[in-house]
Order: sequence, then structure tokens, then C-alpha cells
Amino acid sequence: MFLSAGEEIKKTLPKKPDTIVLKPLHTLLIILSAVLGGLLFGYITGKGLTLDSGLFLTFIVAITVGQVVYNILN
Repeated sequence: MFLSAGEEIKKTLPKKPDTIVLKPLHTLLIILSAVLGGLLFGYITGKGLTLDSGLFLTFIVAITVGQVVYNILN
């Protein structure tokens, strides 16, 4: 069985990745929630309101919020 395992791997074909289809309303909702999430984070913590490393942290939070909203919509 061990020696024939390689043949089984050759027989299986990789699947095509799923295509991402975004509707215009979903895109608008994702972008709006990401911007609002970043602004809310910047307002509450005081980080990201000036041009320093806090701006990068606020950007990461905005991306995370957008990804969460995208996963919720799907």
C-alpha cells in the first residue's frame, strides 16, 4: 500500500480555485464598513490620527473589518 500511494496522488487532479464575484452593493458595503471601522478605531484609541506607525495599525484594522464583513456577506 505504501509503494502504491504515489500513483494515487498522480491520479487526483487539483481543483480550480473558486472565483470571487463581488456585487456592487456588497463592494460598497465592505469599503464603507472598513473605512468606518478604521476611523472608529482611530478615534477610540487615538492611534492613526497622525502620520506615524499608528496609521499603519489603523490601516490593518480597516482591512480586517473589511474581511470580516466580506465573510459575513458570503
